[in-house]
Amino acid sequence: MVSVRTKIVALLACVATMTLADHARAQNANAVDAWSHGRFRPFVAATLDFGFLYMRPRVAFGWGRPHSTWFGVEMNPVFSTLSVGGYGGLRAAFPFFDVRVGVRGSRSFDHGYLPNQDGYSLLDFNVATGNATYIAYETELRSVFRVGPGDVGLLASVTQITGTPEGSSVFDDTLHVVARPPAVWRARAGYSFFIASQIGRFSITPVVDVLGNPSRDAVMLRVGLLATYLINKNLEVRGSFVPVILSPDSIGLIGGDFGELGLRYRWATGD
Repeated sequence: MVSVRTKIVALLACVATMTLADHARAQNANAVDAWSHGRFRPFVAATLDFGFLYMRPRVAFGWGRPHSTWFGVEMNPVFSTLSVGGYGGLRAAFPFFDVRVGVRGSRSFDHGYLPNQDGYSLLDFNVATGNATYIAYETELRSVFRVGPGDVGLLASVTQITGTPEGSSVFDDTLHVVARPPAVWRARAGYSFFIASQIGRFSITPVVDVLGNPSRDAVMLRVGLLATYLINKNLEVRGSFVPVILSPDSIGLIGGDFGELGLRYRWATGD
């Protein structure tokens, strides 16, 4: 027979577990809403993405609620195993959409320009030695809104590539495609499922990513998953696995979107 003491201990353990779970949910809800409930003000903000083989620090100077609703200027250097570069531009973020326009420069470490052809292999990529350099003008629109229990996320962008020699293409280390100037367009759609709410805000997002390069008459399709876990309002774990499903090129993993496997840290003045 179970003793009264055992029943009391079990009851207290149950109450403690429920209390901790409620506390975790409350903390997480506060973390989700913290940036959107801040005061409007001039600010300097920073975002640092770092993880497996990449680091992307970003700095923004603007007015509004940092990391939520604001407009201003943002700049960031770009470091990866393939190239180095930098970006600068204007950005306006609102509750349901986010638009930016800017200029990005890139210089590869050991890959040169590629001759124009219908498709490319890893061999073509590896024998094109040199330091390909180019300028990209970017326009991007993002939108996130609630539908049912999760969020719909949409992205559309156009990238105008300049500064490459006549009759050549270049590997864009941001879009992860071999691009023939002048333009590359991109459209992405996904749906975020929020799960395991007892331990925090954890999301899994199936995505479909389509890119087109009209000068090559080429379309690339990527399908995969994004995952995030919000630890607090400043720190988030992020991961992506979006491999290539359809492409005229066979360049292995560098053609997929595996750009994030690490942490995102956010900070702002007046925080």
